[in-house]
Amino acid sequence: MSPRAGETLDNLKDFLAQKPAAVDQAPFLPVINYGQVFHSNLAWLDFQNGSGVRFLAIYAQEPAPVDNRALIYTFQGLTGDGRYVVSVILPVNHPSLPADANALSIDELKSIAENYDTHRAEMASLLSSQPDDSFTPDLDKLDQLVASLAIER
Repeated sequence: MSPRAGETLDNLKDFLAQKPAAVDQAPFLPVINYGQVFHSNLAWLDFQNGSGVRFLAIYAQEPAPVDNRALIYTFQGLTGDGRYVVSVILPVNHPSLPADANALSIDELKSIAENYDTHRAEMASLLSSQPDDSFTPDLDKLDQLVASLAIER
């Protein structure tokens, strides 16, 4: 593995052991050449022989608006023996978000760019307050999918 992947794996192990209520960045594997510009809906989940964290996120190389084009559901976990990483990455959307940046006016994009930290915080708060079944797919159903995983060795 690369040094960056090893560091991210160590961060994931620490993150799962500490189970913080809020974080600036949630660990994500596999390592990608994008930054986490947004995350919300953090929840701790168990699967048949391990545990991890689920969250919604957007990864980009620029300060991207929070929209349905880039929004993902991800689960980042480890088997109970720590031998295997479990990474689930699925697209998800919510009716309160624009389809993509093209659905926003120039003035809206300019406002987002000028107030990016506020935009991210407002979107995290908005999505965290929504019921699981208001997302497509339903977050509870995706959590059930994760809970059904069994890693055979």
